[in-house]
Amino acid sequence: MQAQVGLKDFLTIGCAAVGAALGIIHTVTGLNQRRVKLRVTPKLVTRSEAGVYSHKTELLSNGVPGIEVLNLSALPVKIAEAGFKLKGQHGRIVPKPPFIFDDKPWPRRLDSRESVTVHLPASDAFPKNLHVAYATTDCEKTCCGDSPALKKFRAHLQKRT
Repeated sequence: MQAQVGLKDFLTIGCAAVGAALGIIHTVTGLNQRRVKLRVTPKLVTRSEAGVYSHKTELLSNGVPGIEVLNLSALPVKIAEAGFKLKGQHGRIVPKPPFIFDDKPWPRRLDSRESVTVHLPASDAFPKNLHVAYATTDCEKTCCGDSPALKKFRAHLQKRT
């Protein structure tokens, strides 16, 4: 006896395959939503009478290095520390307390899609080996970032000597 494969069997197998694929996609999406995701962008920040200006690609006159931390997670995240790592060393530059132009407390709780910009105090003594900006959460997840403005600022520091 030969088994006959009909349209009903093909539809059953097709529906089962689609259901399995959707189950895998749902699992991966669910795991991805629970991850901490931060975008750390070094900027140059300057303050004037009209307000605070920052730029991630251009070198601003009288600008100081700053770090914008944007929470891309679906959950709120508490930022415990933001600063700059130094190249060739294990050192870091961390403003204590952080310089922020709003009146909200630090460490900062960021809701989803919320951001904060921390900057270093104005000084002529910035180290030449600034490497990347970083932000660390309370759960010790660290994210780093670089930008054209920080690269130009590093080049400017190298030329000064």
